[in-house]
Amino acid sequence: MNNNNNSSASKNLTKRIRSSLVLRLNAQMIRRLFAGFLSVNTLLVLMGIFVIIFNTESNMKDIIHMKELSEQSSSSSLNYIGNYSISSDVEKLKGFNFPEVLHKSFPILGERTIGITTSELTDTLSKKAESLKYSLVTQINNKTYQITYGLGQDLKLLLSLIFILLIFELIIIITETVKGSKMIRRTLLPLYELAEAAENLNKEVA
Repeated sequence: MNNNNNSSASKNLTKRIRSSLVLRLNAQMIRRLFAGFLSVNTLLVLMGIFVIIFNTESNMKDIIHMKELSEQSSSSSLNYIGNYSISSDVEKLKGFNFPEVLHKSFPILGERTIGITTSELTDTLSKKAESLKYSLVTQINNKTYQITYGLGQDLKLLLSLIFILLIFELIIIITETVKGSKMIRRTLLPLYELAEAAENLNKEVA
């Protein structure tokens, strides 16, 4: 009777150890997968921001050239081109000011800011995101101008793509969690059987 109880207790302990080992190995695999996705997502966000800023700077360079030509000719002054606005009245934005160290890396000299106007500070978070602007204060024909570009649509597109990617990654993580447990159990099964056989052999010898 005692032998049966000891055998049953030993089997229960073995099962608990198996389950614990499977959970630990599966958790490690999921952590690595999550870390990989996090790295990829961070890289994609940074690349997306870089592309947005690069395109904005490229368009601003063309706008400055057009502004210079328009002032030299007798044509009417340029104030708006698409989502870009040009004004001689500089309105400071509340947000991130690019440090002076980075100014030299841009093709156009000037002060750059990503932010919102003072009047938009009381808006909701979603409205603030939609109102986010990229501002460049620079000299055109020896006059100070501010060129601003609305980043709202670009950020919406970037966040939508990231959201779709996160859904796919979540599906992959859930799938891999289920498949990973089964795979680990199958992989460890021969070791479990070998351990049980060794345990039974020791009992018979004893």
